[in-house]
Amino acid sequence: AAAAEAVSADPAYDAIAEAAAAAVAEALGAPAQSLDVASGTLAEGTRLVQIGAYPDETQARLEWDKAAARFGALMDGKRRLIEPAASGGATFYRLRVEGFADIDDARRFCEVFKAEGAECVPTAVR
Repeated sequence: AAAAEAVSADPAYDAIAEAAAAAVAEALGAPAQSLDVASGTLAEGTRLVQIGAYPDETQARLEWDKAAARFGALMDGKRRLIEPAASGGATFYRLRVEGFADIDDARRFCEVFKAEGAECVPTAVR
């Protein structure tokens, strides 16, 4: 177990895992780029959930990959929205999920995340 923990903490291992996930997605006909949605393209009121906030966009993308691996089918058909925001003079990146029919759908999604100890907050495009 200790050896496995040492490997998973290796940045090179994470980069390989990310590349493998992208290759599988592309082979299945779902290029990684199709996961991303720009906030300006979403209508006001579109339901989203926020699953984290990170110091940079790269970390937000890695956390998406971890959530997709951890929650599998729950993430199917969902798109990634990474929004820069500022607070106290610092910029951070909100990691949000798009692809919900309504607020109840977003709440059900969050119930699963929260049951596993993961962050999840329903929100909407403003």
